[in-house]
Amino acid sequence: MENKPVKVSVIMLSYNHERYIAHAIESVISQKTDFETEILIGDDCSSDNSAEIIREYARKYPHIITAFIRPENLGATKNSFDLLCRARGQYIAACEGDDFWTDEYKLQKQCDFLDEHEEYSAVASESVIVDENDREYAHVSDVRWICRKRDMSLKDFRGIFLPGQPSSLMRRNFFLEDGFEKELFLTAHHSIGDRTTAVQWLCRGRIYRMPLILSAYRIPKKENRQNMTQTLYSKSSSIIREDSDYTDTLYEYARNNYKGSFSFDYHRTELLLSALKKRDLSSALYIFRKMSLPLSAFIYFFPIIVSRIKEKIRKN
Repeated sequence: MENKPVKVSVIMLSYNHERYIAHAIESVISQKTDFETEILIGDDCSSDNSAEIIREYARKYPHIITAFIRPENLGATKNSFDLLCRARGQYIAACEGDDFWTDEYKLQKQCDFLDEHEEYSAVASESVIVDENDREYAHVSDVRWICRKRDMSLKDFRGIFLPGQPSSLMRRNFFLEDGFEKELFLTAHHSIGDRTTAVQWLCRGRIYRMPLILSAYRIPKKENRQNMTQTLYSKSSSIIREDSDYTDTLYEYARNNYKGSFSFDYHRTELLLSALKKRDLSSALYIFRKMSLPLSAFIYFFPIIVSRIKEKIRKN
């Protein structure tokens, strides 16, 4: 595999995914393409049988799969960073160990798009949400942290919105470029990486979401349907401040690497509302002072409340 040029590197993270990891791998190795791919799987010291399942696939497909079985738990961010640094492909795709792809031409379709549209830094797709038994019960567009625009720029990020569910994305491999600030992925936040890469790639070009369902995002019904960010900052005031600092870090990066206008005050207002809900005036003031235009808190205040009410109604 080392002697062949790789067009697409597929990154797969695994942690206690014994029940799902084979399905995820099968959905990748079954891809039909006219180019070479590699699959880099990082198992983060799982306590179940995930590692042995991965080893077996690596033994069966040594020309495609390289397994990295971590002897100690690194955390998702460090595990992912290591794989990204090892990726040799012109493009990078991802598939979490409990997600899977639903179209055997996913890689080919997205690779063709990026080949033909150099102005885009990445391309995503639509996704379905499935439960622990692979039963579809929702669409990823129902998740409020997905950008509603199909053609997304940094202006549409607003501090929180993603171009698509991470397992649906294919990105240009900027990690191969000299001078690219890849370490930001590690330093911006210890456990959140999708927002970091969204900002970095949006600074390099727009991201398009194909009107095709190419992947499945697994959220067992017994689990909360919040994403990592929402789960983190809903727990404590210290986490709210941590998220505020994370947003500031991404803002500074974007300010230094993007020429257009943008604002992250939408998400800052969300954090402000979360602090006020906890009656934490100190954190609320901490966030308010750091907003680029404090008046925007009032501009975003009512739309955010309305969106949360609609979300609760939809869930009920």
